[in-house]
Amino acid sequence: MEVIQFKQFIHSWADTIDSMNSSSFVFSADFQGWLLDNGNIWLEFVKKAREAKSKGHTQRFSAKTIIEIMRWESPLRESDVTFKISNNHTADLARLVTACWPAEFNGYFRINKRAGE
Repeated sequence: MEVIQFKQFIHSWADTIDSMNSSSFVFSADFQGWLLDNGNIWLEFVKKAREAKSKGHTQRFSAKTIIEIMRWESPLRESDVTFKISNNHTADLARLVTACWPAEFNGYFRINKRAGE
């Protein structure tokens, strides 16, 4: 099992998928497959969310802003390379960060309810 490491957390892929599947959030139907193909984008999204909090954005922050920062600062691309990083899973990434670290990120992103939530 691959372990994802950052200086502030250790989280395995299995833990990430378990957090996703056990949360009350509704994710896009294709998100889990996209996530497995684009783990580098997930890791960078988590890193940027934590950086935003550490730089004083402690109440709320925009998941879309994080994606825009990632586009600007990095050469990351999705596995299909149609877009550098598309907006299709921005809301799913915010939901997943919140599902994985609820104590740290609950309420940090504005998450609109989807059918079934």
